[in-house]
This record gives sequence, structure tokens and C-alpha cells, in this order.
Amino acid sequence: MSVLADGVLVAGVVVIAFPLLKKKTPDC
Repeated sequence: MSVLADGVLVAGVVVIAFPLLKKKTPDC
């Protein structure tokens, strides 16, 4: 797998997971 494809995959996972994590954890 190329580095570019790896970066895109990581970015996609972050974009999908970030809102879910933000919903689970209350803001300080």
C-alpha cells in the first residue's frame, strides 16, 4: 500500500470516528 493511500485511509477513519468520540465524551 502506498503512503498516500494510507494517509487517505487514516484521514477517513479520523473524520468518521471524531464526531462519535466527541459525542461520547462530555466537553470539559
